[in-house]
Amino acid sequence: MIKLTSEQIKARLLEILVWFRDRCESKGYRYYITGGTLLGAVRHGGFIPWDDDVDVLMPIDDYERFIHDDYTDLKYKLLSYDLNKQSTTGITKLYDPKTTLEAMRHTKYPIGLHIDIFPLYPLGATLAQAHELQKKSRVPIKYKGWIIADRFYPPKNKLHYIPKWIGYHTAWTYGIERALKKLDALKTKYSVEESNYVGFLNGKLRECVEKSQYETPSEITFEGERFACCGDPHKFLTDFYGDYMQLPPECERQNHGFAVYVEDGENGGL
Repeated sequence: MIKLTSEQIKARLLEILVWFRDRCESKGYRYYITGGTLLGAVRHGGFIPWDDDVDVLMPIDDYERFIHDDYTDLKYKLLSYDLNKQSTTGITKLYDPKTTLEAMRHTKYPIGLHIDIFPLYPLGATLAQAHELQKKSRVPIKYKGWIIADRFYPPKNKLHYIPKWIGYHTAWTYGIERALKKLDALKTKYSVEESNYVGFLNGKLRECVEKSQYETPSEITFEGERFACCGDPHKFLTDFYGDYMQLPPECERQNHGFAVYVEDGENGGL
């Protein structure tokens, strides 16, 4: 096995993202780069130098169509708990099967280098409704994640160890079916038509975004390629990060810290 360099990882991530974009455009699926990927596009013209992942959003109807595509004979593979209950995180991942992600090697569903795909759910007509929905999703999302991972990860802060240990074991008592039933009810509480706010349902209030941001999307350059993004990246990034053009302190410039490998003889770059 050959360990990829940071630049080789980013080259492969870009290749996956371009493939994803081309497939979405050929199928008529809407998508938007988001989070740190959008921040990198605006501030650096591509990857944040110390970052090593890619995040994209899809409206829920396009997301459902995308994950139910047939990936049997395609270059990349899909791992999605929403599709077949296979995932160790609950996040849908489009991955390169020719690579191995060290952090995922010994999990129930080992995968390779990937991009993360998040569905955009309708969150209600008002910001208050959207925040209420996010707050109600926190417990079942946390329980779902712990049960899916099927592993207890000790917190870095030792003061949080006992509360997290109790929460982890409470999740198993709560049960995956109960957590999923609760989340399904929240995901479908509001329709797209009646909602003015959308977002990825993960319990975080800042994930509530005005639907109009995605009704008139724009394009942005990321590593020399054009990708779709929200209509007003400046507003989106300001709401998420504040003064997003200000670089964080060097001590906070950290990547995910995972190692990626390919088989001997496999080209490390593209």
